[in-house]
Amino acid sequence: MGYEYGDAQNIAVRCFLNQFSKNFEYFNESHKNQTLEYFDCKCPYTDVELTSANMVKDHVIPFNKKSCGLHVFGNVLIVDKKANSDKSSKSLEEYLKNYPERLQKIKEFIKVTGYLEIHEKYQQYLRETCNKLYDEIGDTIKKRCDYFQIKHLRSNPNMVTSTPKTKQIFVSKKVAISQNPQNRIIDALDKSEISDICCKNNFIINGDFTKAKRNKTGKYWANPNKKLLLNDWKIVLEDNLNKILYCFEVPQNAIMKDNVKHRKDKTDLIDIQIYCDDNTFTDSRSGISFAKWLVKTINY
Repeated sequence: MGYEYGDAQNIAVRCFLNQFSKNFEYFNESHKNQTLEYFDCKCPYTDVELTSANMVKDHVIPFNKKSCGLHVFGNVLIVDKKANSDKSSKSLEEYLKNYPERLQKIKEFIKVTGYLEIHEKYQQYLRETCNKLYDEIGDTIKKRCDYFQIKHLRSNPNMVTSTPKTKQIFVSKKVAISQNPQNRIIDALDKSEISDICCKNNFIINGDFTKAKRNKTGKYWANPNKKLLLNDWKIVLEDNLNKILYCFEVPQNAIMKDNVKHRKDKTDLIDIQIYCDDNTFTDSRSGISFAKWLVKTINY
């Protein structure tokens, strides 16, 4: 059963996996040092020397409801920040296909730490539990939203904003934004900087994500690959004029590929355009509102 409340559902799953991890060798500073020592203080993916400035954590088996990896010694690698970004959502086998010796060393590490045995023993149980928890949280939120709509909105029309007035204000703001000279002074962050800021504010980005900065026309404009719709999809909109990041997590298959607009010249890419002043975060190309998938707003 799928829902459109993936932010709460995925957080609940991660909380469960995190709590379950505490039954084992929950990753700590000592484990970090042992992991660094095992790989000679080099990135297991690239052999780049690791420093406090470039090292980040990465779960070998992803920390989500599909893979059910744990935050446990043996499943957490200390890797180079750039390599982690490049690896994105690729599997170890795919990412390291040209470096079999590195892949083998990582697999040996998982095995000698004992994590492989833990994963194989509990994987099926964890997957069933995470899927059930995901559905239960979605069902609870849906019931509460339905109850609120019936009890308050339908019985009290004054609570509902009139569509014509809202539309008129929205259009006038669009014109104002496009004419605002401040929008021409744009300093954008790169993906690794955005990832770092998000992680420090508990919006964890382990794989690939879509980012869009505020452009001169007052829009967030992005062309992500439609394959991203098949997995939990993280999006970060950067209002680089006001120094705000809007972080979204769209559950897998919450948006069907036929419901979005594709670029005519590259049909494997989605064409998303969202006006910067629109608090419903509606894609002007497809009419899909992303507001329900907003997980976090970060001032940086």
